[in-house]
Amino acid sequence: RFPSRPAIAALEKSWQQEYGVSSILQLQGTWKLQLIDDGDISRWTTGDPSRAFLGFFNSGFSNLLGMGLTAAPTVEIFADSRARSVTPLQWAGGLDTITYDCGLMVLQRNRLRQVPYGLRSQA
Repeated sequence: RFPSRPAIAALEKSWQQEYGVSSILQLQGTWKLQLIDDGDISRWTTGDPSRAFLGFFNSGFSNLLGMGLTAAPTVEIFADSRARSVTPLQWAGGLDTITYDCGLMVLQRNRLRQVPYGLRSQA
């Protein structure tokens, strides 16, 4: 069972009020992303290509096509404000790993900007 959207929103709001991100150093480390597939494909059309990509590959629809994530994506955030995400995939009977490099900037408390550096595939 997945948490409801209101429960997620309440949790995010309570975290932001108490701790707030004001430095990239607070986010430094390796993070494992947890994705949910609640059947809501509206996430795919938010204008966020990363969210649409991960949403599709995590969906039941992609499984019907023999496509999907082979492990949870990870994001590594470095002290110098660089970030790298690694997403292992399978598609069309093959395996691939997508690596996305970017920079992060704190614009104000709890607001970050991402600057893309590059996207590459091992396939």
